[in-house]
Amino acid sequence: MSKKNIFLFLCFFILFAYPISADEYHNQQVLVGEKAAGLGGTFVGIGDGAEACYYNPAGLTQLKISYLSVSSQIFEYKAIKGKFLADSKEKLTSLSFVPSFWGMAKDAGEYKFGFSIVVPEYDAYKMHEQYSDLQMGSIIFNNIRVDQVSNDQTYLIGPSIAKILNPRFSLGFTVYFRYLDIANRDTYYYKASDSVSELRAENNSENSGKGLGGMGVVGFLYKPADKINIGLTFKTGSQISNTIDIIERNYTYTASLGSTSGKFNNYYLEKQVSYTSIVPPSFILGLKWEADKKLCFATDITYMFPVGYDKEIYQLNLSLKDYEKKISRVEINEVINLNFGSEYMLDNNVPFRFGFFTDRSTAPKVKDNGTSQPMHIDNYGISVSSGILSQNSSMIFGIKYGWGSGRMTNLDFSSGNIVVDKVKSVNYAFNLSGSYNF
Repeated sequence: MSKKNIFLFLCFFILFAYPISADEYHNQQVLVGEKAAGLGGTFVGIGDGAEACYYNPAGLTQLKISYLSVSSQIFEYKAIKGKFLADSKEKLTSLSFVPSFWGMAKDAGEYKFGFSIVVPEYDAYKMHEQYSDLQMGSIIFNNIRVDQVSNDQTYLIGPSIAKILNPRFSLGFTVYFRYLDIANRDTYYYKASDSVSELRAENNSENSGKGLGGMGVVGFLYKPADKINIGLTFKTGSQISNTIDIIERNYTYTASLGSTSGKFNNYYLEKQVSYTSIVPPSFILGLKWEADKKLCFATDITYMFPVGYDKEIYQLNLSLKDYEKKISRVEINEVINLNFGSEYMLDNNVPFRFGFFTDRSTAPKVKDNGTSQPMHIDNYGISVSSGILSQNSSMIFGIKYGWGSGRMTNLDFSSGNIVVDKVKSVNYAFNLSGSYNF
């Protein structure tokens, strides 16, 4: 095998295997809060709970007593199915526990104060696959093993304040500190041969670090009539300073077929990289209508602005003796998403809530132009919840089901070309929430 071919084989899975890392292209992965989780994430026009700190802080003015709320996705399963590494279907899976919201609101007369801790994004993806006797041209991949693990979480922590400006109009603010925890590990092993020689290689890649930033939430709540609310929220974009520690280890062994001796190479990189990522700003318009004392409907319409940024990565160069810096461009497109929810009171103490939401991808559309591109999946979901409300507390249980489809790129073994394939996603989550009034 030539040195160029060795390099191509060594980088084969590193370049074309789908990286299971933080998802920049979806913004409704976790339905936050007690009532909002059952209403498909609809809450900007409602705002009558502690989760208003996150959705629309102006809604805190509707609380006449102090309020404490906790909610969690006690079980969440996510899967993405597609042709990630070979000619057969593979699956990325994530199984996790997500404590999605802690919040409190304090009635202080003219002003309302709040404090919340929110987990809007949480991924724990894994993939373990093994292949044998895959052929590309004259090269036979006798044995391939792939292990990928990714744990990425986002935390928002901060205070809120709201004030009634007149009997029908309220204003609120939340300031969040944003913290990202990033931990990814990939291991690729393969053995390949042609008519004269064979190659055995293993690549180990570890990326771990953190991202620090901030976000502001400005909310308005207007009541043109007793049974109608109009909410408007602006979430500022976040400039996130990322510091990532990279460790790359590559082991290669090349030999002629039938030979008992060969050449062994060991390459290692340890590097800390820094870059600024961007979470786009968004506008959310929320509407609520109380049809009667038992039934209400609400909807939120979200517009995400487009942004782009560069991040620093490292790849083994053609000499096989060093790594070179590359700039990877992330483009986030504008998108409009919809949330819809309804609540029906079975009696004074038992609510039934139903919701529908879209989580359309902000990734660029995947084009069949022979280049590797980010996966594009448009997700949709429904949620239901019910429980018990008492004078001073509540306990709510809910279920979320999501699905999605889209397109992705992968390397076709038979031709050696990058092709476009279909990809699907599925998501199940069980939510448990509770609140206490004091």
